[in-house]
Amino acid sequence: MKVYLSGPISGVNDPHSDFNKAQTEVLMWAESVSNPVVLGANLTQQGDKWISLMKKAIKMMMDCDSIYMLEGWEDSRGAIMEHFLAQELEMPIFFQKKDIINE
Repeated sequence: MKVYLSGPISGVNDPHSDFNKAQTEVLMWAESVSNPVVLGANLTQQGDKWISLMKKAIKMMMDCDSIYMLEGWEDSRGAIMEHFLAQELEMPIFFQKKDIINE
C-alpha cells in the first residue's frame, strides 16, 4: 500500500520534523509513503505559489492508495481539501493518534 501524508505545512515552524515522524510511523505498516513536504514548506495559504504546490500535492496524492492525516490536519486548508478528496474517491483514511497524557 502506498500512503500519502496530509497535514499542516503552511505556518508550521518545522513541518519537516512532523512529516518525517509520520513517515517513519507509516513505514512500519505500509510499503511506501509519499511525503508532500518535499514540494515546499512554510508558505502562506494564499497566492499562486501555494496553489501551484497544492496542485502538485494532489497529483502526488492521486498516485497513492490511501491517506494518513497528521495531527492538526483540521486546521489546514490544504489538508481539509485532501481529506475531502480522499472521502469522495473512497480512499482509505488513517489518522495519526494523539498522545494521551494521564493526569
